[in-house]
Amino acid sequence: MSDALPVTVAVVTYNAKKHIGRCIETILELNYPVHMMEILIVDGCSEDGTRKVVRKFMTRDQRIRLVENPGRLIASNRNRALREAKYPYVAFTDSDCEVPRNWLRALSDAFQQKKPHEKMLVAVGGGNIPPKDRQSDFLEALGMMLNTFLGSLGSVQGKVFSETRYVDTLACLNIFYDKEIIQSFGGFDLDMKNIGEDAEMHFRLRKAGYRFLYVQATEVYHKLRPTPKKWARNMFDYGRGRMVMFRKHPDSITFRYLLPFLFLGFFILALFSPITPLFLIPLIYFPLILIYSIILGMIHHRIRLFGWIALSFIYTHWCYAFGMVWQLISGRKTM
Repeated sequence: MSDALPVTVAVVTYNAKKHIGRCIETILELNYPVHMMEILIVDGCSEDGTRKVVRKFMTRDQRIRLVENPGRLIASNRNRALREAKYPYVAFTDSDCEVPRNWLRALSDAFQQKKPHEKMLVAVGGGNIPPKDRQSDFLEALGMMLNTFLGSLGSVQGKVFSETRYVDTLACLNIFYDKEIIQSFGGFDLDMKNIGEDAEMHFRLRKAGYRFLYVQATEVYHKLRPTPKKWARNMFDYGRGRMVMFRKHPDSITFRYLLPFLFLGFFILALFSPITPLFLIPLIYFPLILIYSIILGMIHHRIRLFGWIALSFIYTHWCYAFGMVWQLISGRKTM
């Protein structure tokens, strides 16, 4: 193992009373030198007793600091964390996440091993998966769906890779930054508010030549939106966030991110089916998704979940696409 780097583990939170305790517990269990780590909780002025939970942990471990941020929103909370962090490296996770015991050690080691050979390395990180011991059928199916190309289009937000590799971006719930570089780029864009603040900043960094390394086997456990309704809303907001980013950075538009528009466009063709039945072809999407969901259920030996898997695909695809369209039509330049 390399020598441990001095790091601030930052958790941004708002109204997370149900989750923040377990998140802090897993951070305290990390196999990382005590004197090389602080735990910084940045709370956006929660109203549910989150800070009371954090203060109880502060009486147990002096490494924990609590900062209240009136800016409240995620982008603002992350910037406050960067300003308050006392160490030159900052590792972010979220209050609804639990980190494995070797998480920080693995990220620190990977950064030190790669940095001498890749001077433009700015961050390392990993994926996220639902906790296996507290899953509903929907959440279990959602995890299966996200870990497919069709479900995530290869995005690190959902896909878990089996090898260490360079990627375009990393999710800010599992990332280890060189703080000085992040701050030199102005930190997170406040226009992104609660969605896509990491992807937007990473795009700016990538344009400047900086690189991001996905580290295999460093997944954190992430409590995904627990119901189809909440997941649908989350995907709608992610679609909105992507469109905000397009307005800021037209050069970030790629074919992959235009697929939602093409997706909806094909279904609009179905309205013209009285002209020719050929315009009904896009409706094949639904039986194909169902068949693929059955196959996915069989692969995971969870065939009974095929309905939830299919619903996860449909909610993710449609709500993300509608979010992008809504943001485009609204003309709004911020979230």
